[in-house]
Amino acid sequence: MLTSKLSPRDHRPTLKLLLGLLLAGCVAPALAGDPAAGKVKSSVCVGCHGLDGNSPLPATPHLAGLTATYVVNQLRSFKDGSRPSPVMAAMAAGLTEEDMQDIGAWFAGQRVGGIAPQDDTMRLIEDGRQLYRSGNAKTGLAACIGCHGKDGGGLPREPSIPPLRGQKSDYVAQMLTNFKGGMRSNDAEQMMRRIAERMSDHEIQAVAAYVERLNKR
Repeated sequence: MLTSKLSPRDHRPTLKLLLGLLLAGCVAPALAGDPAAGKVKSSVCVGCHGLDGNSPLPATPHLAGLTATYVVNQLRSFKDGSRPSPVMAAMAAGLTEEDMQDIGAWFAGQRVGGIAPQDDTMRLIEDGRQLYRSGNAKTGLAACIGCHGKDGGGLPREPSIPPLRGQKSDYVAQMLTNFKGGMRSNDAEQMMRRIAERMSDHEIQAVAAYVERLNKR
């Protein structure tokens, strides 16, 4: 009878091949959302967020132009309860991962517009511009520009951070207030909570007013 005299070193290529095949079978393909399907699936969002993701309601956010990654992450958070909202939890409860990806792809392809300011808001907007670009050195408040980009369009290397330009000021102010009070806590490494804790009510309103006036996406 012939016996194999292969050393452990001789088996290395075979082991590597088997390991590679095993790992390949364990990696799930990345889902790519279908905007056309997402348009249909987002019909339940229309009442609050508008036909194309531009909300008609003062305190409800625009979804148009947000990255698909951000939309999907928020839908997951609403579904698993890490971002509490009775209304959105009910909306997200029946969504599959594919549904979320499709909806995210649809809103990511839309554009959001701003609202012309009244004269008495111009000072608030200017205060917001200073805070957005430079922060507040006296209180250690970081500038928004570092994460959300100089024009509020976000950073390509960080798709989980939302673009802000054109977003409704009432919504931005409410989210900053929620982060400040701990009512929203699904931010990575508590970053937004630590920032918002340093903001006064005036600073929150000013930043919110400024980002609503940033250029269209």
